[in-house]
Amino acid sequence: MLTMQKHTMDTAPEQSRKLLQCSLDTFGFIVNQSAYMSESPELLDAYQYVHQLFSGCTLAEEDRTVIWITMGQTFQCTYTVHVHQYIAVQRGVSPELLRQLDETPEQLPARLAALREFTQVVCLARGNIPHQAALKFLQAGYTRRNMLEIFLALSQKLYGALVNSLAQTPTEALFMQTGREIKEQPAGK
Repeated sequence: MLTMQKHTMDTAPEQSRKLLQCSLDTFGFIVNQSAYMSESPELLDAYQYVHQLFSGCTLAEEDRTVIWITMGQTFQCTYTVHVHQYIAVQRGVSPELLRQLDETPEQLPARLAALREFTQVVCLARGNIPHQAALKFLQAGYTRRNMLEIFLALSQKLYGALVNSLAQTPTEALFMQTGREIKEQPAGK
């Protein structure tokens, strides 16, 4: 069985240490995914840079949350789902939206449902986006720029999902707690 190394500040390549410091500054600890990614400073740098770019794109926080969580679900990467639930709560996204994404995605508002559907198409497209799916996405009120921004997010989430798949990255208790809190809140709150 393949074993990936979970690096610390002491074991990570020198070029990864400043990148791991970002994790310490943001969360107070080195997140497991970054600890595994740090084997390749270039990958960790690209992941963090693309995350920063996508976080500043024209899509609203709620839209970015739908994209990130849908990608995690589509890639069967529970780590991605839990981390982005946590991030969403920190950024004020409705727990009801997070619950719908997790439990009843068919009940999403029409615009977000179209975003979720197109995001799934992008994840599964293997480089060939059906034009009808793109037109349906645009008809839901999104733009061509938004479409390209989803491609940006795909690159970031693909890095993470692949690493997490090989490393079998365990989800930190902090991120798991957020998921439990979302499920425990009464619907409609």
